Amino acid sequence: MKLTAVFIISIIAAVIFLLWRVDYLSAKWDNAKLLINTRDNTINQLNKSIEKLASLKRDNDKAQVIHQQQLTETTERLNIKNKQLQRLTHENEMLRDWFNSGLPPDVIRLRQRPAINGASDYRKWLSERDSLPVSGPESIH
Repeated sequence: MKLTAVFIISIIAAVIFLLWRVDYLSAKWDNAKLLINTRDNTINQLNKSIEKLASLKRDNDKAQVIHQQQLTETTERLNIKNKQLQRLTHENEMLRDWFNSGLPPDVIRLRQRPAINGASDYRKWLSERDSLPVSGPESIH
């Protein structure tokens, strides 16, 4: 009888220990599932961010290719225009000589003015410039 009582008590103790262990392991299992779900959500968010960045990179690469092509085309057109301008300048010797020469003396004289400080200076300057010769008696030929 004693042996049976000890055996029953040991079985009850073993069952209680196993129930406690199952409860402990169940709590750990729930924590592990929560941690896994959290990490899965983080991984999904990171994957979405990576996809978005990859899409932005593709768009940026396409835009850079387009801009590079536009730059190349513009540079080529500029070079063609510069060569055409050089060719035209070298073709027309008279135009080249005119372009390289200074302004004619009459034009330089027209652009020169003394410092004028008031109305009296201006009237004096006007009366002195381009004065006509005094007319004398007209002779009949």
